[in-house]
Amino acid sequence: MEQVEILKKLIGFNTVSPPGNEYQVINYVKKFFEENKIPYEVFAKERKRQKFISSLFLNFTNFQQ
Repeated sequence: MEQVEILKKLIGFNTVSPPGNEYQVINYVKKFFEENKIPYEVFAKERKRQKFISSLFLNFTNFQQ
């Protein structure tokens, strides 16, 4: 299950503040988004305190329950 492996990896990063170290998660998520051609932006005042932003637009016009 790919989703479980992704979640395990994300939980494994030490992002407790201080110092934060969110960049470790950002680097992992960036790689995933790049591999899947999903647009994103990263903002940072400090290298270790990055912010990741992406918008996922889903088309539900053909959604069936």
